Amino acid sequence: MFSPLKQGLRQLAQQTVFWSVRSSVFRPVLNRVYQNLSPSQQAFFHREFAKLFRGEPSQGQDGVWHLSFLGRSVLAPLTMERLWLDWDTAVSILGHDVEIKETYRALLTAPDPPELFVDIGANYGTHSLLFLIHGIETLTFEPNPTCHNYFRETCALNQVTPSLLPVAVGADADAIELCFPEQETWLGTTNPQTIQELQQQEHFRSNLRTIAVEQHTLDRYRPYFVDKRALLKIDTEGNELAVLQGARTILQEFAPKIIFEAWSGDTRADLWDFLQPMGYTIAKLPWSPLRLASPLSREDFLQQSHTNFLAVS
Repeated sequence: MFSPLKQGLRQLAQQTVFWSVRSSVFRPVLNRVYQNLSPSQQAFFHREFAKLFRGEPSQGQDGVWHLSFLGRSVLAPLTMERLWLDWDTAVSILGHDVEIKETYRALLTAPDPPELFVDIGANYGTHSLLFLIHGIETLTFEPNPTCHNYFRETCALNQVTPSLLPVAVGADADAIELCFPEQETWLGTTNPQTIQELQQQEHFRSNLRTIAVEQHTLDRYRPYFVDKRALLKIDTEGNELAVLQGARTILQEFAPKIIFEAWSGDTRADLWDFLQPMGYTIAKLPWSPLRLASPLSREDFLQQSHTNFLAVS
């Protein structure tokens, strides 16, 4: 709970950011302030300000949000007509899932950085973008067509060429259903249990969409992995195990590093039971050599409050 003073200051800060983002005069000032924030401060900024523009299109001047990742420039569009999406995404690039972004920094500056990044459940492709700007070959899997134009536009803005694969990834090849809230596409899923849970939430019931999509196994893309150090990122809202089941050959032959989301419960135990016999150990994020040297035990993994992990063989 906020005290009246803190609540007043919070509202003032939100109003300041709200008006600054829409102004071609004050936006660069706010952008410079943001660029000087630490990762934890950028995470706080995301929590406080990312949802400011939900609702009708905003009035103001279109522009670009400037970021830096490991010395490389990252540009994000700010279009007034879709500012609810552009602003949220711009401050999510570095401010959301900060432990994953810190792990990317560590892996990209390690002596053996990834040569192939595979983004499964890419949504608007912001994770893919961080590797593309560093010249890393990237496969971007996203079955939701409403996300594709933004990703392509942002890649063009940053002068990188995407390899966008408009399919879901799972345990087998099939035609399946993708369910997602219209303004929370990052919650999109093909997992039947998660779909049922979304349908039961009153907040999403009025704006849920279900579309038919094509699903492939990751093993279908085996040739991309030959002679490459690969990093997988899997964020599929409860379907992570199915993705891994469809990548068994790749895991056994090439042992890619895997950043994955694991919710608490039976699914997390199933993920452990799948990965451990294949020689994978699991560490919590952000990654560091010390954490890899002291991997989680099964009990520790099951009890973690965190949801993002790194698996290494």
